[in-house]
Order: sequence, then structure tokens, then C-alpha cells
Amino acid sequence: LAIQVNNLVDGDARGTYKNCQFDFRNYRNLQMFIHAHAATSEDNDILANLPPGQATVFVRIGSDFTDNYYEYEVPLTLTPWRTASANSDMIWPADNEINISFESLVEVKNERKELMSQEGNNISTSIPFTRQDPENIQNRITIIGTPTISDVQAIMIGIRNPKRTIHSTNDDGEPISIILW
Repeated sequence: LAIQVNNLVDGDARGTYKNCQFDFRNYRNLQMFIHAHAATSEDNDILANLPPGQATVFVRIGSDFTDNYYEYEVPLTLTPWRTASANSDMIWPADNEINISFESLVEVKNERKELMSQEGNNISTSIPFTRQDPENIQNRITIIGTPTISDVQAIMIGIRNPKRTIHSTNDDGEPISIILW
């Protein structure tokens, strides 16, 4: 699969999806290897000096993509242009690997449920609930609604240009152009 985004504005995302019918209860994890590089040599010059996380890759699994899904997000490390294919660690950086533990997804969902039951918490199933992946703290797990791993009807993979905030001092707030494999 190859995804190319051009001039993806700050705070926006693009992805591709597949409708499906999966029951992931018999599996422990979903693993993918990700490669990403700038779409053009000019973009490479711009993105080469930025720290990892200027773009992220995400995977959504659930019954839909708006009301009931789990999302797993990984900050991308871009491969510089003209990297030799003999250097597989630079082409397929370990930091870009997606390894979603289904148990972790369920644990985060249970944590949200427990917090919702406590008085005084303003937690709702319609508001994104996000936690760091306990197995890889640079990655994030987000839950919306009441997804279940036993009835996955859609999977999406995409690229996000995280929104610049006062807390994201490394984010340049600029559009990005990236190719993802």
C-alpha cells in the first residue's frame, strides 16, 4: 500500500480504508512495518531538519470511523532521500513499526469505563479518550464510542499532520507532503 499526501495542512489527516468483517479475539496483535519519505526533493529539504513526529501514521479499527473505533497512532521517522536500499534500518525504521496489542486496546477501554463510573469525571464515550501505549510510550491509543475487537467492520490507515499547539514546541505548523508505504 502506498499513500501520498501533498500539502497536508497543520491539524489535518488523510487515509484509506477497507470495509471488512474481522473478529480479532483470537489474535494478540496487529503488526505493520511503515516507511515514509518526503514527496519531493524540495519537501525533503524542509522535512529533513524536523524532529520525528511532524507527521504521524494512524490505524483505526472499529465498526465505523466516526463514532466507534480504536485508533493507534505512531510518530513517523522519515527516511532521507537517496538512502541506499542496503541500509534497511533507515528505510524501515523500527520507530515506525506499528504493533497494536489488542489487549492494550481493551485495557484502555476498561480504564475509560472505570473513570466514567467515578463521580465528578467529565468523561464521555463521544469524546476522544487517549492514553500512551504502555508497551511503547511514544505511541498513542485513542477510543471513541464503544468499539469491540470482536466485530471489526472497517480498518483505516492514514497520515496526520498534528495540530500545532502551545505545548508542541517542535511542530512547525506548516503543511507537509509525504509518501507512506
